[in-house]
Amino acid sequence: MNFTTVVIGIVILLFGIYNLYIKLKKPEVYEVSLKAVQRSFGTGAGSFIHILSRIALPILVGIVTIVLGFLGESLMA
Repeated sequence: MNFTTVVIGIVILLFGIYNLYIKLKKPEVYEVSLKAVQRSFGTGAGSFIHILSRIALPILVGIVTIVLGFLGESLMA
């Protein structure tokens, strides 16, 4: 087990979960950044990219990093 990798994974996972919570409870917090992405990519694609980058990828990367940490892998090497 690589403790550092597990901790980094937990932090990334918590970041994604926090963003999901804020998106569900206070969506106005992300209004400015969401509108900017929607202006660049359109409404549908902009919303998808925003959710993917702020919520889905951090949660996925966090889970993968935690698993790698438990398997003894290091992000530093």
